[in-house]
Amino acid sequence: MKAKVSLVKVNNNDVFKAVKEAVDLLGGIGRFVKPGDRVLVKVNMFLPAPAPLERITDPRVAVAVARLAHEAGGEVTVVERTHWIYDHLRAYPEIHHYARVIGADELPQRNRILLGARHLTAPIPLPDLVDECDVFINVPGLRTHQLTMISNAMKNLMGLLPGNATLHVHAYGLAGAIVDLNYHRPSDLVISDAIVSMEGNFPGTGTPKTTNLIMAADNAVAADAVAATCVGFAPHEIDYLVEAHERGLGPIDLADIEIRGESPASFGAELHLMLTPTSLEAGGERVRVFAGKTCEACRRALGAGIQEAKRDRSFANITPVAVVVGLHENPPDLTGAERVILYGNCAYPYRHLGRFLRGCPPLVNQAKNAILAHRGEPSALILGADLLRQWPRGFENPPVAGIEVEEAELNSVMGMVKRILLTEGDGPEGWPRRVEKAAVRARDLGATQLSLALDHSSPLRLAAAERREALTRLREAAAEAQKHRLKLILEDPKASTDELLRLYRWLHTEAIGLGLSLANLLASDSPANALRRAEAAVMMFRGGLHRLLSPEFHPLLRELRARGESFHLCLAAEAEPPTEEKLHELLATLGGDAPPRS
Repeated sequence: MKAKVSLVKVNNNDVFKAVKEAVDLLGGIGRFVKPGDRVLVKVNMFLPAPAPLERITDPRVAVAVARLAHEAGGEVTVVERTHWIYDHLRAYPEIHHYARVIGADELPQRNRILLGARHLTAPIPLPDLVDECDVFINVPGLRTHQLTMISNAMKNLMGLLPGNATLHVHAYGLAGAIVDLNYHRPSDLVISDAIVSMEGNFPGTGTPKTTNLIMAADNAVAADAVAATCVGFAPHEIDYLVEAHERGLGPIDLADIEIRGESPASFGAELHLMLTPTSLEAGGERVRVFAGKTCEACRRALGAGIQEAKRDRSFANITPVAVVVGLHENPPDLTGAERVILYGNCAYPYRHLGRFLRGCPPLVNQAKNAILAHRGEPSALILGADLLRQWPRGFENPPVAGIEVEEAELNSVMGMVKRILLTEGDGPEGWPRRVEKAAVRARDLGATQLSLALDHSSPLRLAAAERREALTRLREAAAEAQKHRLKLILEDPKASTDELLRLYRWLHTEAIGLGLSLANLLASDSPANALRRAEAAVMMFRGGLHRLLSPEFHPLLRELRARGESFHLCLAAEAEPPTEEKLHELLATLGGDAPPRS
């Protein structure tokens, strides 16, 4: 029996009618869902809210699918791996009449080895419902993707992996891992949202394109083969489709697929989508690429990373970098290179030469961030609001990136605010609400960080039961900050650096960073080694100017300088006001320029 794919145009904005018609062309929802079936509906809504429709599954499609499955007698659960699913569907409360909505992190899960895995062979976390559900309905969006050419049905299964487990997919080889996931749990029904598609580099950057298409299929491989053809690619050019076909997961030749409803040709140019044009030479002298035998996925990903870096206004100030990609018979000649990036698993033999980015291929943003890591600028200084009263004239800019204000001062400041400092207040119970309230004001002021100073209620000094409760409240507070695209920085002046790292590991979320002080470092046997151990988690350092310039701290300042622009040095007020001489000394130590001496 041939795999079936249906194509339906969305007319008069009637999404439910189009979804139902597409499923009816395959035999109706009753062909897939029987009364009492446990139905897992996987949407594509992992990006932070609010997000434009070309970057997520249209919520109206999610509601329509949940309604159809519910009316067929199914017990429906709508899932996405991040908590953003709640925000994306908040304006569509009717979905709760038909389904339970939940983030994959909140589902019972265990590590397991995928059935028949050839690439993603290590145990990975997977929600139990993936294996236990009777029916798996896959509801992706149609987009181009720099790493896989298209993102549709098969790639949507990456979103079944909770937390940061999707990074395993890239480390083990993206194309092969996608096939392994689909081999382990094939989709019973695919309903693809192409009402508004996206061309370019999903999920990073791209251009929306109104395509007004709903696609349904009883086979994910056939769905992606037809989708690729519709947008202008040949299925045989897409690595994961070729492997999926070879492993018996579905057809990729249109002659082997029964297409119902509209024909791909009827959509014409309106459905053709373009990848971001890329070139490994686009970085000029600032980004020199040494390419050996390189696969197309790495070429596209690295090229897009260079393009993304060039769009950043600080690109003109970066320290030149050499990028090694692909297989080389002999070590590349990197004479004179100040910085070296080893991009992709094939560059692993030369990892000792510089910064190694694991992946097959690594993410586009990994290339971009590594290229921009050192911008040749002074480390950003943030002043405590009280220090502004001591600050000599002439030093406002360029060294100062902004000020930090305390929560109580929020209503009396305007602009220049980089971070808001919160104290413990009444303890853990109040943290989420206080962060939520401060986050709204922070967004209005243009701040990017909230800093929470822990003292008596620090989880590091609580008994086990109280500690678990405090950690739960910190996770909730971090989620509130993340909703407003803010980082929550945790400080604890009574802890050692390693104790702070333990707190960071307990929380295990990208929404949180650490704030260090000189006291934290000096509580360790070797402050320099402690800083290196904590480097990946540290977002800011707090200290008084005179202490920072003490001789024992000079090596640490140089370590901080090597962190690049992502690091903020927060100067606090001291009994002795800062002099111009001391400020010049600090800036010289950091490698930046100061205004001329008066």
